[in-house]
Amino acid sequence: MKSSSANVSITKDVLIEMRTQEAIVEGNNIDLVVMGQPEGSGCYCAANSILTAVLEKALKNYPYQVIDNEAGMEHISRLTARYMDVFYVISDASRRGLTAARRIWHLVDELKIKVPNKYLILNRVRGEVTKEALGIIEEEKMNLAGIIPDDLLIYNADQNAQPSSSLKPIDSPAVAATHVIFKKTLN
Repeated sequence: MKSSSANVSITKDVLIEMRTQEAIVEGNNIDLVVMGQPEGSGCYCAANSILTAVLEKALKNYPYQVIDNEAGMEHISRLTARYMDVFYVISDASRRGLTAARRIWHLVDELKIKVPNKYLILNRVRGEVTKEALGIIEEEKMNLAGIIPDDLLIYNADQNAQPSSSLKPIDSPAVAATHVIFKKTLN
């Protein structure tokens, strides 16, 4: 006698909620959801609506929620988060990077996303930030929280598949700068 296996199907919202729960990395008093890029073509409106609902539900279960978006404006324009206590726009100090940061900075305002604390962080900075770059930041009224220097230890940790969180501030200028920025901006 041949056994038959039943086809089990689940709805998209249940599947996305399961995948979101699988993607949460839990730490001490903080969880991390990393949102990647979509795979394939087509409209992601339904998926984004479900993701928004899942994230809003998760807010009730966690004292902190950190959403690390892929670079760009797409996740912001999808309105997956309509309120954030703190929002960091991270850029290098190049003109191109600051132009993108400016667009993201203003998009948050245009979409009326509630963000009481919005900061710019300059990352992987070599040497001094140019007067031109600082002028762009000042002209656009972007609140510069701090500068993270380029750090060979971060690069080496990444190459060896080690998390940067394993580095100590005393050894890594980038980690030290990050601690200063978070202490300043997260109260």
